[in-house]
Amino acid sequence: MKKGEELVIRTASGLSAEGAAVGRVADGRVVFVRGAAPEETARIRLTHVTKRFLRADLAEVLHPSASRVIPPCEHIVDCGGCSLMHIESDLVRDVKVSEGLNTLRRLGGVPEEVGLRKPVQALDLTGYRTRARLAVGSGGVGYRRAYSHELVPIQHCLVLHPRLNETRNLLERLIEQLSTGHPVSGEVRLITNGRELSIHLPESLLFLMPALGEISWVKRNEPVIRADRWGSIFLSASVFSQASLQGNDALLAELEQLLPQQGELALELYAGSGNFTRLLAQRFTAVVAVELERPAVELGRKLGLSNVEWVCAPSSAKHLRDRWPSWVVVNPPRTGIESGVLADLAKLRPAQVVYISCHVGSLARDLRQLQAAGFRVQTLAAFDIYPATPHLEWVASLALDMNAD
Repeated sequence: MKKGEELVIRTASGLSAEGAAVGRVADGRVVFVRGAAPEETARIRLTHVTKRFLRADLAEVLHPSASRVIPPCEHIVDCGGCSLMHIESDLVRDVKVSEGLNTLRRLGGVPEEVGLRKPVQALDLTGYRTRARLAVGSGGVGYRRAYSHELVPIQHCLVLHPRLNETRNLLERLIEQLSTGHPVSGEVRLITNGRELSIHLPESLLFLMPALGEISWVKRNEPVIRADRWGSIFLSASVFSQASLQGNDALLAELEQLLPQQGELALELYAGSGNFTRLLAQRFTAVVAVELERPAVELGRKLGLSNVEWVCAPSSAKHLRDRWPSWVVVNPPRTGIESGVLADLAKLRPAQVVYISCHVGSLARDLRQLQAAGFRVQTLAAFDIYPATPHLEWVASLALDMNAD
């Protein structure tokens, strides 16, 4: 078999971790098919061939799945974003949850009796994203094609907040008017609080700065403020934050229910710019917030939380200076918690750990190690805050087993 070859297969009932339909070819190798749905017969075109597995794009649906729907976005075939928009949303959510729980039990050793403590909270698809990265090139402004650096121009993105779509259109007009003599390429980062917008431009697009400065709601390389019931937070296009305000509210509400009403000392690792820190500051006498990225720490310090000690350093417990936290909150990147940090937690032996994760595979790996260190998984919650994608956000709470060695 070779790249470009076309085959006919029948897909299985599930989806891969990347959101592809899964089937097998005649020699038994697994094939992951982008654009196909579970349990349908399709003609596929191979795009990637290895000795162990294959990848393919959908060429033609021969016998459609009962779960297949007409996608509401015209760009789904080319865009590398919302890869599951062609499958009924309730099924997508059910598959993501069941596959995620299977991963947590099989790889993470989470006991069967620990289930989701409440129904999965889902967001509306339209306009949910308040943070985005847009690719810019001679062909326009849009996204990258799946598994490629090729630009796919987008005239309107269904999932972007209206302010981001407005900015996409503005950028395209300004580039068309002002780009003479300038090479146009790179990636623009955007985030909005619903009204104002923070924008970060690559060096190749800095010629747009004067024109953008005339737009009252555009903050160039500056944060915007978002106020919610947990206080205020600074949102910057150059600093990580959740991609949805509504999804972020759901995660904060979950953490709010897990934390005690009052405590002495909490440690937060991978604290970012203080999104969860401000809730911890309300519940604990003192908080140590550790974050590696200096721009994020600077935004966190701007919150003026008098009982929070900010530490700009790799995540570690060594900054506690012989103080012992009763609670630890971690929200690492997709790669999960580094082995040294897991060793720190084993030595600290806090009474409770809350782990917020955007990648179920790294979460499973780390939960297995935390359980081996004497912690017990108490609760799990999942949030479908990235609809029409293969991703869920997970929140796991763990308690120290006082009888463990």
